[in-house]
Amino acid sequence: MTESNAVAKRQEIHEKYRWRLEDIYSDDTLWEKDFTLIKEMLPEVAKFRGSIGKSGEALLSCLELKDKV
Repeated sequence: MTESNAVAKRQEIHEKYRWRLEDIYSDDTLWEKDFTLIKEMLPEVAKFRGSIGKSGEALLSCLELKDKV
């Protein structure tokens, strides 16, 4: 049996295994607000690529940013 790295499309996943956004967000406006916030944070997150293992301070900073998300 070979292992595939392909990501299944949402409609290919059984419904009981899908995230239900309505359980997390009461309306689309709240989801859009968080989505926009996360997009704005991406450059800050990208700064940690390849550096979090260099020091405890770098790791802590990354984890603190993760907590904001």
